[in-house]
Amino acid sequence: MTAVAEKQDPNPAEKPEKPTSKKTTPKKPGQSTVATKPRKLLIASGVLLAVLGAMGAYFVIDSSSNTTTVVAVNKNIARGHVIEGGDLSSVQIPEGQPIPHVAADDARSLLGKSATLDIPTGSILNPSSVADGPAIPGEQSMVGLSLTGGKLPGYPLRDGDPVRLVVTPPQGQPVTKDTEPSTYTGTVASIQVDEVSGNTIVSVLVPRENSAVIATAASANQVALVLDGGK
Repeated sequence: MTAVAEKQDPNPAEKPEKPTSKKTTPKKPGQSTVATKPRKLLIASGVLLAVLGAMGAYFVIDSSSNTTTVVAVNKNIARGHVIEGGDLSSVQIPEGQPIPHVAADDARSLLGKSATLDIPTGSILNPSSVADGPAIPGEQSMVGLSLTGGKLPGYPLRDGDPVRLVVTPPQGQPVTKDTEPSTYTGTVASIQVDEVSGNTIVSVLVPRENSAVIATAASANQVALVLDGGK
């Protein structure tokens, strides 16, 4: 049996290569071609924010825990009242606050002192609102002066300052050697500013025998205050 040889094309045509098609996902309308941030970066950012939030909460809690215990009053206290143990309580305030106060550990030192002014219930006790002994000693009286800027020194007054009260002549009347003004000694008990008039209200302890003359002159706006040395 003779083998039949397979005919071969002398000029074989190049067989076209089959196109390799890659399946692509069509882009949705409006879809951005910008790549989003890597997932790891987002996770790291989240962890950082959580850590910062925890640190902030820690500092808030830590700062609020720095408090000091001070003396307060648990009832309305009238001027002249002698402080007793049942008048006092304690409250906490943040450390470093510019609030005049008495530390709770020193509360015992307040017993037996007198209130120099009315103290409303719940108030933090200001050390200057109490004094040793009676608020007004028996041989003295307290007079109130409403003074304008020209009738008291520009230097700040303090409770306990020794002063002289000068009775000035009526407005328009000249001062001569024959009309030398009368002067009286006293001690500053309290100072405040009248928000309506702007005058400085000074309460002064004076000898009882002089109180009527000084009060009369004060009502006529004829008293000037002189700050003396000695404290």
